[in-house]
Amino acid sequence: MGLALGVPTIGLLGADDPRRVGPYQVDRGVAIYKREEVCGQEPCRLKKCPKNLCMEAIAVANVVEMLKTWWDRGG
Repeated sequence: MGLALGVPTIGLLGADDPRRVGPYQVDRGVAIYKREEVCGQEPCRLKKCPKNLCMEAIAVANVVEMLKTWWDRGG
């Protein structure tokens, strides 16, 4: 929704691969994606992950660092 409104947006992606779901070719959107680092199941098509490792791997520090990067370069 934010991207459609022109608002800088950070997507926190679990099993969905950003190459498949975006954001696509926009300066104001970025995805934080850790599944490939923590889960060996390929491809992941689980509707409900028993451990949710891919989302748990996204630390608050990852999001804060991304926000600082955007802030430093002027959004």
